[in-house]
Amino acid sequence: MKNVILLLLIVLSNLFIAKGQKSGISFLPEKPRLGQNIHIYYNPKGTPLDTCKNIKALIYYVRSDNKTYAIDMNFDTENNNLMLILKPDNDVVSIVIIPTNESFDILDTNNNLSYYIILHDNKEIPLKGSYADTGIAYCRLINSNKLKNDAMNIAKELFETEFEKYPLTKRSWYMKFYFNTLSSDIKNRKLLEIELEQFAKIEDLNEDEFQTLIENYKQLKNIKNVDYFTNLQQIRFPDDNYAIQNKVMKIQLAFSKALNFEEKKNIYESLVKDYAYLTNELAIRYVKTTQILFLMRLYKDYFERNKWKDWYQLLLDVNIEDSIASISNLVASDFCKTGVYLDIAEKLIINSIDITERDLLKLNNNSFQSFLTKREMIQIKEEKFANYLSTYGCILKKKNKYEEALVLLRKSAVDYGKRQLIYCNEAYIFTLIESGMEQEAQQEMKIIMGIGKASTAVSKLFKETYLDDVEIIQKQEYKFWENSLKKQMVKQVSPNFSLLNRKGEVVDLRQLKGKVIVVDFWATWCGPCIASFDYFYDIMKKHENDSTLAFVFIDTKEKDARYKEKVEQIMEKKGQNFNVLFDDTDEIAQSYGVINLPTKFIIDRNGYIRFKDIGFDINKPDEFVKKVNWVIDFLKEELVQK
Repeated sequence: MKNVILLLLIVLSNLFIAKGQKSGISFLPEKPRLGQNIHIYYNPKGTPLDTCKNIKALIYYVRSDNKTYAIDMNFDTENNNLMLILKPDNDVVSIVIIPTNESFDILDTNNNLSYYIILHDNKEIPLKGSYADTGIAYCRLINSNKLKNDAMNIAKELFETEFEKYPLTKRSWYMKFYFNTLSSDIKNRKLLEIELEQFAKIEDLNEDEFQTLIENYKQLKNIKNVDYFTNLQQIRFPDDNYAIQNKVMKIQLAFSKALNFEEKKNIYESLVKDYAYLTNELAIRYVKTTQILFLMRLYKDYFERNKWKDWYQLLLDVNIEDSIASISNLVASDFCKTGVYLDIAEKLIINSIDITERDLLKLNNNSFQSFLTKREMIQIKEEKFANYLSTYGCILKKKNKYEEALVLLRKSAVDYGKRQLIYCNEAYIFTLIESGMEQEAQQEMKIIMGIGKASTAVSKLFKETYLDDVEIIQKQEYKFWENSLKKQMVKQVSPNFSLLNRKGEVVDLRQLKGKVIVVDFWATWCGPCIASFDYFYDIMKKHENDSTLAFVFIDTKEKDARYKEKVEQIMEKKGQNFNVLFDDTDEIAQSYGVINLPTKFIIDRNGYIRFKDIGFDINKPDEFVKKVNWVIDFLKEELVQK
């Protein structure tokens, strides 16, 4: 009987497709139930994947415990149609699907609506939690840059559908994410205020619900309510994760003000001793993260006192292997640059490599469930491994062991970095040259410049040394950035803003119309934001005589009342005089749909947002500079042509 039903289903589906399937995803049955196979059909016509071959799908199985896990699958071809069959586990309540190309760099997000499938019970009623859990999956896909910020509206609708169908679910941790969908859009501000007011009236709020109130009142800049609910939270839950975080933050402040090594060492030891009793996993993780932060600031003091083994033992005692590997690499890399403690640096980096090699072996040999696919997890780990190999290779080079260094640096740049990591490429190429292997270095430079993965130093060397090939390679490099970035170009009207600058003068976006404008949203607490400033300075220096270009740095989403003082301190420390504007209410950030910091926009002379970039990778600053410069040059060229 089951075979007959399956055969009928296939016949019906083929009839359905034969009539002309619309672009995008379709599926059968229309109301899939728990335990049923789901037949997915995809028509790429009219989508970003229209001309792509070997189309794949990112599948996000949304579970009832909200532990969404991802896999990637190949679409099969059946009767000239693309299809795949999904067999969700019994705890899955919905499925989100994002078709992609073979290299996973082009996504069909259905105009940012994505494709989702709600599962039903035997009475064809949507499963409880299915809409809200899908809404949470959308929030996470936005945070991971798989979907754009305006998909928050879809998430909001999913939550509201859930609350309408199952009103009792509104008093749940779904509210944390629902409030996020409201706070992301300034139009929802009044609704957010009403919802928070109603939520705050609940008498038996738990610690997570208190934190939800606190975080959202921070978004609204309602300091009175932030203080009130923070105090209430600490009274009712003195040992919960958030109370511990608040206490540890005060310890962090004391550590930053400590004047000498002994004082800092005593603060570190007190932190470890005073919080040894903790059982809450999140609180333990926060304390351990603080320990790592302190150890990063203490390592030079320990080494200068010839106590590096004591420092390393403290690091091992933290017992977070990935952090141990990362910090050991940072310290070893620092010593390699200065040429000191090279033997110790070698021991540290060997341990980093051993830890990461074990992790890679586990990833390759085991199945697991994560919001990242197995391929994505392996790629992240391989990039770390490539960086660690590069550090080790550079240490060996400093010790004049060039032959051993080249083996490691090739593995780093080519085998694990896949020639995608700019500084691994640079280390390999310069070591080839120093080893007298100019021909191999030239060939490697041609390859990486052609794919846009050459550092500024490598590009400069190539242009100075291999004059005959420069024009051809430059065209290849330009073509790479053109192909890569044109896919990311948009055309959206930029919301106007009128904000005060550091001098108290009003700066209005309309005053800048007619120029290409680079807008950077940042905050004083955001490390990557501040790290990007040195590279922004290089970009601005390149264009300093260009009157058709403007840069504005909008300070937003601040958590400290004294943030304007901190801005001045950062500018003074950096020796920079950026045009900083103050988004005191966060309204401008919300109007631009900014969720994560830093977020950069490039606006053309007609007032249209043409490019958006989220985050800053300190390991790939040259890539950031080239990207921003290419878009600026492209828009200026567009201006000239018009």
